[in-house]
Amino acid sequence: MTPEISRSTLITVCFATLNLGITPSSLGSSASFAKLFGQYAFYKPLGSIVFANSIRLGLAKAFSDSFVPTSQLFFPAEELRCEAFH
Repeated sequence: MTPEISRSTLITVCFATLNLGITPSSLGSSASFAKLFGQYAFYKPLGSIVFANSIRLGLAKAFSDSFVPTSQLFFPAEELRCEAFH
């Protein structure tokens, strides 16, 4: 049996997250820094297709004359993507 979604159940959906991490050396970390990561996604049915988009933002900042380890840095995306699914 294959599950189906009828047209009447298609709705606009939004999804958002926000994460904050604080890593002080006073708790045993090798560096004192804070990270903030946010994400927002939006899905809207438009007839027989669904319009979907998302945005992500990450920030990292050292404090107490410390540094942000390379493994914790955010790097820019290499390209913008456009995808289609059927």
